[in-house]
Amino acid sequence: MTESLETPRLSLRRFADSEADGRLLVELDSDPEVMRYIGPTGLTTVEAARELIRGRIIPSCVAGTPRGGWAAHLKPAGEFIGWFFLRSAPASLLAAEAGWTRPTDLEVGYRLRRAAWGRGLATEGASFLVERGLVDSTITCVLGMASAANLASCRVLEKCGLVRYREFVTPRFADPEVLYARCRDGCAHP
Repeated sequence: MTESLETPRLSLRRFADSEADGRLLVELDSDPEVMRYIGPTGLTTVEAARELIRGRIIPSCVAGTPRGGWAAHLKPAGEFIGWFFLRSAPASLLAAEAGWTRPTDLEVGYRLRRAAWGRGLATEGASFLVERGLVDSTITCVLGMASAANLASCRVLEKCGLVRYREFVTPRFADPEVLYARCRDGCAHP
C-alpha cells in the first residue's frame, strides 16, 4: 500500500493506529474555528480518535491508490497541518441525504489547522487527490460537500475543478450543504 504521497509543499502519509496520530486529531478538532462548519462532532479523546482511525480511516484505504485518509505535513519541517481524504462517496456520513449511492463515485475532503488557512494548502492537497482519483478509469465522479456559509471551502472545491450542482438541507446543520462534482466525460453527477 502506498504509505505516502508528495505535493510541492505537502507530505501526505497514511494514518496509523497510534497514540500520536490520535493526539494530532484531537488537537485539530479542539479548535472551535476549525469545527465551525463541521458541527460539534469533533474528537475529544485520543481513544475516540484512534477508534476513528481503526474503524473508518484505515478501512477506507485502497492499496495502490490515493483512496483513504492522509495526515498532511508541511514540508520541509514536517509540521502536522491537518488531513485529507478520498473515499467512497456512499461512505459519507451524509451520503443518504446527499443522494450519493453510486459506488463508482469518490468524495474528497479535508480539515486543516487555522495556521494553514489562506495559503492554498487545502487546494493543493485536495486537487492532488482529485486528479489522482480520476486517473482510475473505474471512477465516475469525484464529489465534494461544504456548508453554503463556508465560502472558503466552497472556493477550494471550485479550484479543484468541481462544479456546484445542488444544495440540500439537513437537520444536522443550520445552513444548507452545497454539493459539488467533477465527472469523467460523458458521466453525469449523481
